[in-house]
Amino acid sequence: MRRTVRLYIVALVAASVAASFLLLGLVESRWVGRRLIREKQGELTRMVCLLARSAERHYGPDLIQNEFDAWSRTVAGLGDYRLSLISGDGRLIGDSHLSAGQPGAGADSRAGRPEVIEALKDGLGSSRRYSATEGRESIYVASRIVFGRSPDLPPMVLRLGAPMSMIEAWQSRLSKRFAVGALLVTMLAAAAAAMVTRPLDRDIKTLINAARDLADGNLARRLVRQPRNELAFLGVALNRLASRFSREAASNREDRDRLLAILENMGEGVLVTGADGRVNHSNPAFRRIFQLEHPPTGLPGEYLRYPELIEALARAGRGETLPPLTLSLGLGGRPVEVRLRPLGDEYEPDGVVAVFHQKDT
Repeated sequence: MRRTVRLYIVALVAASVAASFLLLGLVESRWVGRRLIREKQGELTRMVCLLARSAERHYGPDLIQNEFDAWSRTVAGLGDYRLSLISGDGRLIGDSHLSAGQPGAGADSRAGRPEVIEALKDGLGSSRRYSATEGRESIYVASRIVFGRSPDLPPMVLRLGAPMSMIEAWQSRLSKRFAVGALLVTMLAAAAAAMVTRPLDRDIKTLINAARDLADGNLARRLVRQPRNELAFLGVALNRLASRFSREAASNREDRDRLLAILENMGEGVLVTGADGRVNHSNPAFRRIFQLEHPPTGLPGEYLRYPELIEALARAGRGETLPPLTLSLGLGGRPVEVRLRPLGDEYEPDGVVAVFHQKDT
């Protein structure tokens, strides 16, 4: 399938728009992802701090364990959140995602979790990590609980977590929207590029047709309506080239006509063959010498019965320079001197010209 300049331009515009839009979507998706993580972390912080401050003011270590189930149900109703209550030594007292007898509940220490360490030290801690218990990546925010009614008791840690899948789902939906948007914008850009480049495609085809006509010998072809862009210079150049070829062709015709007139009135016979060995031209004197009624065509051997002449024409056609050849035309005929010369390049001749001079007896 022939590819046109217009097709290349449309494809380039479409690819550029699609790549730009997808790159923008990738950057936007990452920016939105970071923003969603910050927002989710802030949401978790507000929720866990609210519960922790309530526990510090109204509950003690025993009461908070009793209230933990109610808090877990409340948090579960808000979304896929995980609420954990951890003692000061890292023991898991309660977890909304683990039952009392489930592996990992109670015995497994959480003291090494970064959010727990930070919360016990500074009062509030957060982390984003993979949870082996849940088998997924999550965001955690933990708050230290110091009971106001029993300040001498060791603190506890209330931790709230949310899976990254919630944020990844938002990113996935955003990426799909950008992909659909990229497809629509690319189609619109390709359609716009196709409309804009239509005049360019028409001008290029006009120039191609004009050049093809010149190559086929139609030297009268001219571009009357020039393109309205940089291709106008090419159109002007084609017109100038056609005018030059026309003048040269006219001059060549005049030279040919003069040469033919000279050949037609020469006393010597002239035979011209082409590169294929066939006769291109012969003058009346040649036909008179060999008593031919009509101008010869085809190969010389078809009407000349002189083997030495046929051989000499063949050798001259291969580029050899031969001395004059004398032919005897039979009883009562005057001898004929033949001079042969290759035409064009001596290594690859375009033909042979033979001049026949009939000697006086």
